[in-house]
Amino acid sequence: MGDTSIKQNEKNSAFTRLFSKMKFNATLRAVNPPPCPVLELRGAARARGRAHGEAAREMIRALVAEHFAFLEFSAAYVLRAALSREQILRVSDAYLPACERFAPDLVEEVRGIAEASGVPLREIFSLNTFIDIADMVRPETAANYFASNAIRETSNVKQRHSEGGCTSFGAMSPATRDGNVYMGQTFDTKAVFEPYVCALNIAACHSESLCKESQPRAMVATFAGMVGCAGINEHGVGVVINHLHTRDARPGVPFTFAVRKMLQAKTADDAIKILSRGEPASGIHYLVGDENNLRGVETSATKFSLLEPRAGILSHANHCDANALQEIEIEPSVYSLCRGNRANEMLTSRVGQIDANTLIEIASDHVGDEDTICSHAEYDVPRLRQYKTDFAVILGTKQRAMKLFVGSPCEKKALSIEV
Repeated sequence: MGDTSIKQNEKNSAFTRLFSKMKFNATLRAVNPPPCPVLELRGAARARGRAHGEAAREMIRALVAEHFAFLEFSAAYVLRAALSREQILRVSDAYLPACERFAPDLVEEVRGIAEASGVPLREIFSLNTFIDIADMVRPETAANYFASNAIRETSNVKQRHSEGGCTSFGAMSPATRDGNVYMGQTFDTKAVFEPYVCALNIAACHSESLCKESQPRAMVATFAGMVGCAGINEHGVGVVINHLHTRDARPGVPFTFAVRKMLQAKTADDAIKILSRGEPASGIHYLVGDENNLRGVETSATKFSLLEPRAGILSHANHCDANALQEIEIEPSVYSLCRGNRANEMLTSRVGQIDANTLIEIASDHVGDEDTICSHAEYDVPRLRQYKTDFAVILGTKQRAMKLFVGSPCEKKALSIEV
């Protein structure tokens, strides 16, 4: 037992030393073999999008097909209603005006992705709404998107299995070993999306002649064709998320646009101010940090509530903690409650000693009945209704570092940022 403990401590210490040496100059090295593509994006928004679209063309085309297949199948499986691609596109089209008001530069980036990938703009834009637009095939919120009586009449059909969900967690002083801020997330969504995980290595662009919006260097975890799901920038601002199930969901700014726009900020407080100016489409919790601070923000189409760390820790799953959000929340699943409690329990037991390794341990945790923090596909349900952890990120804000695990974190397929 003693030897095992010593070896584990040596391993933890080695990783902590590696993490502490990382600086952020947009240089990456993949661990053998590279677990996912790293796309180098430079220049103005349209140019960044074209680079993305060209480098990931085949992945994007395949993922777009999975996106529409999931929504079409889910409408039939959950709502007992037929849903065509054109109907889906008409819904996602309704998100565009809010996005153009909130982040016109990212709309341009999406245009570039569409041009270079050869996929219609409407379809690429729809892909970027993938988490938010899923609310249109939920019984409790379907009527917010359709005037169809068929949708309304079937809106009392209940889900027949757990959909899983993301878990986020973070710590700051006095909970961390070194006083730094660390953040993490397991990103759980459709299992069929996992092969399309990629990282965006975004170069800084501050030239007014090139960039309408200043773009700091950033490292972003995402899926091919999407502007971003989680990440960290050169100022140490990091953002991770959880989907929340609220009754006011409707077309607006999807979380992908919110995450990328927040990663243009210089501080966590600035990132939250940016978020507050948006028109959110659906319920999302954002865990936001920088070198000194960690905050949670629960948002929905009509609500906005800040969450403060307790004893320097903050964890979240797919249920609402703020009273204002709970008033419009669809009944949370027992699985979400269990994951949120488990993450909090693991953080609490290590207060004062938390570091990046602690968050990796949380992301890899399998304690629980079914929907654990590190989750795997349920193969006894239809392929297009299987959910799992498609990736996980661990962020060190002082180090400007991201460790990206592709697939369930316990599989240890990792990409590290090094200088």
